[in-house]
Amino acid sequence: MLRNIAVTSEESNVEILQDWLALQTDLLSFISTATPSLSYPWRHMVEAQVVHSTRGRGRLYWEPFDIDQATECDRFYEIVYQRTRYGFLGLAPSYLSSHLYPNIPQDFAKLCALLLRFSECQLFIHYQASGLLPLVPVGQVGKLTKREREVLLGLIKGENDDEISEVLGIEPTTVHTHRKHLYQRLDVHSAQEAALRCFTQRIVDWLNGPLLRH
Repeated sequence: MLRNIAVTSEESNVEILQDWLALQTDLLSFISTATPSLSYPWRHMVEAQVVHSTRGRGRLYWEPFDIDQATECDRFYEIVYQRTRYGFLGLAPSYLSSHLYPNIPQDFAKLCALLLRFSECQLFIHYQASGLLPLVPVGQVGKLTKREREVLLGLIKGENDDEISEVLGIEPTTVHTHRKHLYQRLDVHSAQEAALRCFTQRIVDWLNGPLLRH
């Protein structure tokens, strides 16, 4: 009898791990392929995807949160990214509950926080960049001079002409000239638009600092 109980418990843990792996795959696939929509809020998209991926056994609850109305779930976990709290993840009884892997629900809540934060960033960039005209031809970005590229990095960092001139050891008027040429090449009209262009066209390797891509 004890052996049968142990085997059943082991099978249950395997099933939970399989569910958790499938859930992660589903949610990461969704967030990597979904595109911003102006007609359907991403909050609802992520919420619906969580319900779909968990087959109704996981739900997102937003503020103000009334636990008495969340009758489908018996456990709740804060969805927090750094200092931003989005709401709570609710799980149905016994779903993803394992004595051997007790942290899966908390990890699920962290994954939800990452998805929501990523969604916010996607939408922010989408709205900010929606006014930019397509860059044609894209090849002219590669023709930036060394000095124009240095000025571009300064603009991305939020530096003004005087600050850039001090860093590069050139006159502010020279920086201004390079900036005018830069705006023409990127087909933009401000430092903010130049930074957005760099992001949307992946002109800059943001993971490194940023550094301009060659």
